[in-house]
Amino acid sequence: MFSTYQRAQGYLGHWTTVGLVLALTISIASIAQLYANHAFEIVTAQMAATASISLKRPISAMKKSHEHAKLRFDLDADITPLFNWNTKQVFVYAVASYPGKRDDIENNVVFWDKIVKSADEAVISLKNARGKYEFCDLHPSFENRSAQLSFGWSIQPYTGFLLWDNVATTGTVQLSS
Repeated sequence: MFSTYQRAQGYLGHWTTVGLVLALTISIASIAQLYANHAFEIVTAQMAATASISLKRPISAMKKSHEHAKLRFDLDADITPLFNWNTKQVFVYAVASYPGKRDDIENNVVFWDKIVKSADEAVISLKNARGKYEFCDLHPSFENRSAQLSFGWSIQPYTGFLLWDNVATTGTVQLSS
């Protein structure tokens, strides 16, 4: 009565729906477990940093030399609660936020990041570590601005939605030459 094509289409349509419902169920169960275990409230981080400012030659369209900041920092963080059966890896990063030239602008710069692949590596303790990335402002000088430090993370699950958050500000650093 039905052709082979119609039977295959019905069969594949059914199993595609089953797979999508299963993936959605896994995703919701994983997020519910993280909330039930208060995983987002437990993550703690302590940071302290020092900045070294250097004057660099102009590149590309910049016509003047600019100050570049490179941070050295201490970080103690425990992200163990973010791992469960559906966590593939957690991307963690440190952010420096400093005011822009105008009052309505805030600059957020990631100066360090790491991929944590298992709960065994989830306790991060760095002393006098060098930031991976240096940064500069559009204006030639940081003009003695101070930066607020914060620690953020992003959960990358095997199946489901990406989750991310920032831990509250954990320290400050003076950006001055």
